[in-house]
Amino acid sequence: WLSEIESEKTVVILVLSPFAILDQNAILDLEQAHQKLKQLDKKLLLANVTSAQYVELRKLRFIEKIGMANIFPDLDCKRDIVQNAINLFTG
Repeated sequence: WLSEIESEKTVVILVLSPFAILDQNAILDLEQAHQKLKQLDKKLLLANVTSAQYVELRKLRFIEKIGMANIFPDLDCKRDIVQNAINLFTG
């Protein structure tokens, strides 16, 4: 899916299903996607992260890599997600 992102897009918001199980392999895939996006000068944001998913992300230190400001617990904080995306590229 990374190869299908339009070049002018600077932020990718990945909305997780509450049923998604984030095991070690899934988080390694997220790390690879994060690194690839970083190389392309794009930012990855995770939205709709459940508390169980957060625990797994923290346990495998993915939050340290992506930054806590890029993790959102639900879609009700859309304004925060958009504001964060704007701030990333406007300073």
